[in-house]
Amino acid sequence: MKPEIILLDEPFGALDESTREDLQQLLLSLHEENVAKARTGTSPAYTLIIVTHELNEALLVGDRVVGLSQYWDWKSENQPCCPGATIIYDKAAPIFKTEHAEEREEFAHQREEIRQVVFDPAIPSKRTEHIVPMTPPPVSPSL
Repeated sequence: MKPEIILLDEPFGALDESTREDLQQLLLSLHEENVAKARTGTSPAYTLIIVTHELNEALLVGDRVVGLSQYWDWKSENQPCCPGATIIYDKAAPIFKTEHAEEREEFAHQREEIRQVVFDPAIPSKRTEHIVPMTPPPVSPSL
């Protein structure tokens, strides 16, 4: 099977560390396939949507992180009570290579930003404050 969309819900939660790392590398290799296709102007082979509560994993294997939270500034939108969780964080996540030490600071910074914006009830953010629109990939001229 060669599915175009792969949905993963907490895929590595119950795995031992070695198996988890192997499967994370598999996801990164799928990303590399997509990047190679984009360079040739063809559509990506795979779209992966991963649901996880593990921030390190989301930042390691994701190229975009979307965070849902109930801790958003719903009062500024004149809501009588919190209407529930909403998307409060949506930003690109560079594909980090665990062997590159120089990326660790950027990785840690984004992880801390997500912790504050998504999980900290003491810091309610406006719903659009941490949303960065996705930039479409460049279009190759047709031959």
